Amino acid sequence: SIDLLEEVQNLDIDNENLLLEIINLTLTIDGDDAYNFLKRYVDKVGEENLSTNIKNILNSAQEAPKSAQMNINSGKYVSPIWIKLNKDDMNIGHSYYYTTNGEEPNKNSTKYRGDIYITKTTTIKIIGYNREGKSTQVSTFNYIIDNNILNKLKNNIETAEKLISETKIGSDIGNISEKEKNKLQNIVNNA
Repeated sequence: SIDLLEEVQNLDIDNENLLLEIINLTLTIDGDDAYNFLKRYVDKVGEENLSTNIKNILNSAQEAPKSAQMNINSGKYVSPIWIKLNKDDMNIGHSYYYTTNGEEPNKNSTKYRGDIYITKTTTIKIIGYNREGKSTQVSTFNYIIDNNILNKLKNNIETAEKLISETKIGSDIGNISEKEKNKLQNIVNNA
């Protein structure tokens, strides 16, 4: 995708709107790649001809990177999930590296380049760097993939169904009103 975007940029390299679209797309893949598109644009039009918006984007590359935030929180899940960095927390020129083996990440670790597919219980440790090498603290995200959760939920629903069916409507001790029984049945149906 980066190669295709380079071809597109080369068709109209001094088009600021096109550059902004390309940056928007590439930030979801890698801040370094987004910076390279920006740098080609700056080299073509010259720093003295940059708009305030482009100057601000260029300057943001010098800022300290923000700690990684994922689109899906750590937790238990019943099936594999795709996780990705929140794009709003990424600046142009910043790159992130991660591990899934428990080791502390660094620039020699796997570079984040888009969605990460989690198929089994995994701990992700991730660190961000700006172009000067300033880094974030290591962020840790724990994802537990446990399809037994779904089985437990099904068992609980079956137990609830049995209890509801065995509960009698009436005013005697241990009975329930029809209205309350219907409420319980609706809760179980929604589950």
